[in-house]
Amino acid sequence: MKKRHIISFIGVIGLIYLVYCSVRTSVFIRNQNRVNMVFYEKTSVFYSFGQDNVNYAVPFSSQMEFMVPGGYGYYKVGALGKLVSLERKPDLFRRAFSVNTSSFVDIYFYPRSPIVYYDSSGSSYDLPTMSDIFLSSTNGSFLDRLFVWYYFLNKNKTQFQVITDLPTKKEMQRVIFDKEEFFKLYQGYFYKKSYRKEKNTVQLLYTKSFKTAELISQLLEGEGIRVVDISLRDTSVPRTCTLSQNT
Repeated sequence: MKKRHIISFIGVIGLIYLVYCSVRTSVFIRNQNRVNMVFYEKTSVFYSFGQDNVNYAVPFSSQMEFMVPGGYGYYKVGALGKLVSLERKPDLFRRAFSVNTSSFVDIYFYPRSPIVYYDSSGSSYDLPTMSDIFLSSTNGSFLDRLFVWYYFLNKNKTQFQVITDLPTKKEMQRVIFDKEEFFKLYQGYFYKKSYRKEKNTVQLLYTKSFKTAELISQLLEGEGIRVVDISLRDTSVPRTCTLSQNT
């Protein structure tokens, strides 16, 4: 009898620990005033939910090419899942959509089995279903899935400001997403008000690639953090990325 009680006690402690970890790591517990998420599917969609009930949806055609950071160059959106599978780096979903929308993607969902999408239906899309939320792979916890389900509960397309006229560049038969033009057109749409209220400014010091620093700059600006300078660091290089604050 005592052994059964001990096993039950250990089970309860384990459950409490799992709940604690789920709550501690949840992107929705951080009290953000805007949450960004991506559903990777036939027509991949970037969603941005605001506490002010101003919500955006940005659908990406599977045949459109966009930049995948990390030296991968340009990939068709519909082929990104295959690249993720080959590289075994699911975080490429977050990094790719973050860079191209100039905003931080908090959570992403994608099929459990790698698939290449060839559909060319453009901006036609459907809102995520319960099975899309609870049965797809994700970087979020079960608690995050519950929050996402709540976000989409009783919502329809009319409750989103849909951005379908995406700027593109055409090269031969290729249609390439123009992320620089998108940044110019929609900067401020996905701001986090808390960052704007801080009114802090940032200087970026890079060691090798100005292009990488520029990408980071656009991400920060897209979130509402003002970057006032990008400079080459000519002193000793730290092993990791370092944040210094003048207080």
